[in-house]
Amino acid sequence: MPDPTPTPEKPRPRDFRELPPYARTLLQVRVQVSVTLAAKRQKVEEVMALVPGSLLMFDKPCDAMLEMSVGDRPFAEGDVVKVGEKFGLRLDRMLMPDEHFLPVRRTG
Repeated sequence: MPDPTPTPEKPRPRDFRELPPYARTLLQVRVQVSVTLAAKRQKVEEVMALVPGSLLMFDKPCDAMLEMSVGDRPFAEGDVVKVGEKFGLRLDRMLMPDEHFLPVRRTG
C-alpha cells in the first residue's frame, strides 16, 4: 500500500541556469509566434472574388486587444505599440490553457 503522506514539492528553479541540462536544451527550441489582428470565416466563393482594392471588414473593434499565439495555441493578449519605425505587442494578459480531465476507471 502506498504511503499516504504527501511528498514535499521540490522548489521551482528561480533561474533557467538552475534547470537540468536536458531541460535547458528544450528552451533552445524555436517556435512560431504570431499576432492576430482579426480573423473571420468566409466562403471560398467570397475569397475567390477578392481583387486588389477589395475591402474586407471584420467584426472586431479597432480598440480590441490583439492575440498572440505560439504555434496554434493562444498564449497572450495585448495592445499594439510603435517601437521606432516598427510595431510591437505590449502583453497585458497571459492566457491559461484549457484543462482537460479524463475520468479514472477501475480495471479488473
